[in-house]
Formats: sequence, C-alpha cells, structure tokens
Amino acid sequence: FDDAGNDPQRTATSVVIRAIRWAAGMSVEGMNRNPYKAHIINLSLGGPGSVQALNDAVQAARDEGTLVVAAAGNATSSQGDAIFTPANAPGALAVGSVDADYR
Repeated sequence: FDDAGNDPQRTATSVVIRAIRWAAGMSVEGMNRNPYKAHIINLSLGGPGSVQALNDAVQAARDEGTLVVAAAGNATSSQGDAIFTPANAPGALAVGSVDADYR
C-alpha cells in the first residue's frame, strides 16, 4: 500500500493474501507449508474499500482456526470513519486507537 493506503496495482494485496494463507498454515503456490501455524495474525495495514480476495483469505484463515486482527484505519484519512480492508472483512477483528483527546 502507498502512503495514502491505496494499492492501485493490487500487488500488495496479493502479497498480503499469500502471507495470510501461509501464516494460517494453508498451501501457497511456490512455498513450503508453514509448520508452525499462527493462532493469531496481526495486520497493521489496510486501505480503503473492500477487496473480495482479502475477505476470502481472512475467511479461509478463520476456517483454519486463525484469528485475523487488522488495523481499522486512520481518522485523518479521506475515508472518514470507514473501516479499512482487510479489517472490514467478515470474520476479521478490527482494532483502532484514540489520542489523548479521544480523537
């Protein structure tokens, strides 16, 4: 993702999908299977909108018993209060924070 959270070529998205699958112990083309399957995956990244392929990867990880935790986004973004992908994927746990002024 670029500094604005965009992934116009979807290159970062494909890497994140592969990383989710590998961390959850699933097969990933061209890689050995992870022998130490993660119970929790933390993704401190995201971008605006919704990406079905990311939603599918999060669901597949959940089906394997792995919890996917992802950053909800930034209040300073042009997206306002929208929850970023992959935090907005069904089955993901979206997390956020506030500053000292609760903003």
